Amino acid sequence: MPENTRHWQVVSYETPSARVPVQEFLDRLTLRQRARVLDVLDMLEEAGFRLGPPWLKKIDEDLWEVRVQVEKGQVRIIFCEEGRQIVLLHGLKKKQQKLPHRDLETARRRCKEHRLRHP
Repeated sequence: MPENTRHWQVVSYETPSARVPVQEFLDRLTLRQRARVLDVLDMLEEAGFRLGPPWLKKIDEDLWEVRVQVEKGQVRIIFCEEGRQIVLLHGLKKKQQKLPHRDLETARRRCKEHRLRHP
């Protein structure tokens, strides 16, 4: 699909010190895992929330997760929505059934910070 016909823009949260935590997380994955995650993020950019299960799951009022099956487990990218932007907040390799509380709190804090800096 040509770039100018996409309805959603996927962007990464950037810290006040210009770090991009999701990119740092992706850089630590194997090439194969990173390629798989980027393929699903491309699908998300094209389809938005119509992508649905099994790739998307709503976590709470503000947060969603992209779920990607990779060899040796699952990769999750937690994001929030701002207008027509999908803001990637936090990435993790999921090792247990429930998302760790610390990871959820990190994503919530980053979402709040992003919204304060980009009203």
